Amino acid sequence: AQINVARDVADQICDVFEGKSYVGILNVSFMQTAKKEAMQPFMNLAELIGKMQSQITTSKPTEVILKTWGGRVISIAEKQARSLLEAMVLKGIMHEKENVSLIAAPHMAKECGIISKISEDPPRGVGSPYWNIISVTCKRENGETTVIKGAVFGNTGHIVSVNSYRDLFAFVPSTKHILTFENENKPGAISDVLSVLHKNNVNVAS
Repeated sequence: AQINVARDVADQICDVFEGKSYVGILNVSFMQTAKKEAMQPFMNLAELIGKMQSQITTSKPTEVILKTWGGRVISIAEKQARSLLEAMVLKGIMHEKENVSLIAAPHMAKECGIISKISEDPPRGVGSPYWNIISVTCKRENGETTVIKGAVFGNTGHIVSVNSYRDLFAFVPSTKHILTFENENKPGAISDVLSVLHKNNVNVAS
């Protein structure tokens, strides 16, 4: 990815000196927005959602769709803010790759065959009790679609829904590991999982 970026930059500089059009100049136009303190909680949340999307299932993402709404001191629905949050989501999705960064992540994701889109439509569930929402939808190789939404309360990012699960769901994912599983709605499912954890001396913090 770094070699490709270097080649692109060299080509663009040659184009400038030859009087051709300026291509790719807007690639990092969101950097001024990234420096604003009010954006930091949203950036952290977007990267976290990306990390969760990369690990919630074993099927590789093929398409990522970002939707944002609201804000507080700063609007996360503006063009620059959305571009920045898109890059942070992709940075999270690509977090296991070597040398991934805010600047490189979109290009690296494209190299891996991931299509990224920013939707102008607001996410579902806008309004009270939320002042803002970041929604990330991932379409995957196996045809599955996963949706994770987050919101910032104060200066802290919370996960407010995963797929269709949202009742009393807002939590701060501050631990190193999060265990998720799906089961039929019948007695015994949780106790079975806890039994496996107990046998392997794995503590459940919350």
